[in-house]
Amino acid sequence: MSSHTDFKFMNGKSIMGMIGEPWDFVSLAGEGLIVGTISDVSDGKDLKEWVKASIKIFFYEGAEISEIVCTSRYSQHGGIVERLLTGESVGLNMFFNKAGKEISYKDVQNCKVVDEDLSFLVGSLKLIG
Repeated sequence: MSSHTDFKFMNGKSIMGMIGEPWDFVSLAGEGLIVGTISDVSDGKDLKEWVKASIKIFFYEGAEISEIVCTSRYSQHGGIVERLLTGESVGLNMFFNKAGKEISYKDVQNCKVVDEDLSFLVGSLKLIG
């Protein structure tokens, strides 16, 4: 992503995602589905490009999860926003706070595995509407 590109216009755009892991994922949007809106995007200054989204709730060990921060599933596949804008379904790691607390890119920037506060879903997102 170019450090001079401002993708804040993406905020408020609708997204839909298909979740592959865990295989039995269910949210209020349905089995294997996430729907929501983009609430923030990276500005080109971070190590990895990311997209934050407010989503229809899913439950994790009793906690309501309503937001995710997504990073590219594979390090060589950057350009998340550009790929979303072309209509592509983009493979992502979708991090969330296990207690349902607010999450930011700073929480996930060095996270590669599940830790005591964070976990993640594996799937893909695309723009809708």
